[in-house]
Amino acid sequence: MFLHGGGVSGWMWRSQLEKFADSYHCLVPDLPQHGKSKQYTFFFDR
Repeated sequence: MFLHGGGVSGWMWRSQLEKFADSYHCLVPDLPQHGKSKQYTFFFDR
């Protein structure tokens, strides 16, 4: 599983996925409010 940092999204792992995807099942989620998950809020409200 590849997790991105703040201010970026799953796209940052593209070059690593090209190398690993043939041998491993890779998971690259976009955390809430990032990339393709911009419409989702975090799992908790404060």
